[in-house]
Amino acid sequence: MPRSQLVQPWVITVGLHVKPGCRADLLKELQRMRQQILQEGVCLGFDVLASADDAHELLLYEVWPSREFLQEVQLKKSYYIPYFERIDPLLDGRHPIRHWQALACRPAAEAVAPSDSFVTPSHRSPE
Repeated sequence: MPRSQLVQPWVITVGLHVKPGCRADLLKELQRMRQQILQEGVCLGFDVLASADDAHELLLYEVWPSREFLQEVQLKKSYYIPYFERIDPLLDGRHPIRHWQALACRPAAEAVAPSDSFVTPSHRSPE
């Protein structure tokens, strides 16, 4: 396929503010969703990041084949409504979704293989 016809990967980030005492439950839900999505074999990356400054702030970083796929196929899957119903009570406030066009990304062969669990270091206050 000519380079001009290649679809660039599409990235979304979702900022999450977790209610006090709900982080462990939210991480379980995120891990469950992450495993399901990665097992489907279409998502190019699904990372959950924790703020180094605030234990209640998380960031989802997802990479999809295209914006069209994300909007027209992925987000219409039946498991999203129950997922959002489970996580919404664990979140405090708004969680903005931002869309990013990938301009330079590591090749899929260099991507890190998905693990079965999160690395969850204890939160340290900034120095």
